[in-house]
Amino acid sequence: RLVLRGVELTGASWLGLDVGRSTQISSHGALGYAMVASADVGQALNLAERYSSLRLQITRFSVERGNGRVQLRIEDTLAWGDIDEYIHSHIIGAICLLLETVSGMPLPDTRVAFTYPAPAWADEYATRLRGVTLEFGASASMLDIPESSASNPCITADASACRQAVRLCERAEAR
Repeated sequence: RLVLRGVELTGASWLGLDVGRSTQISSHGALGYAMVASADVGQALNLAERYSSLRLQITRFSVERGNGRVQLRIEDTLAWGDIDEYIHSHIIGAICLLLETVSGMPLPDTRVAFTYPAPAWADEYATRLRGVTLEFGASASMLDIPESSASNPCITADASACRQAVRLCERAEAR
């Protein structure tokens, strides 16, 4: 109800994308810090897959590699019905922001796919996810980047900080 009311009050049917794109990295806790301190974008994606359950119980992430591409897939653990678009666009918006932040650049040759049909406001997605190729009605919601982008170094890489943050993730997971 809160999500639907927020969309109603703002008149922004793309609210999930806006909220995701404005989510501060610190709000992701130890996982966010580990990702920011990763050596490269690929390691950040692997950490998202490994420890996403610390941040979200509503979806799971899986990373798949092949044909020179890396895909971060979003797999729902629940059916979201009328807030499916909000949930998926929020997650994609936050992931794109995080990857742009750690790489220090836009996401070149990137495809973002959503399982739901293209909404009437699809141009708002294009504006907010600058330069990515959008696909709606896909078999899975995902972020698909070239393997070369996955090997881009993180501009905030710090091996020691990454190890410490991963230890915190491991402790939280054990609890």
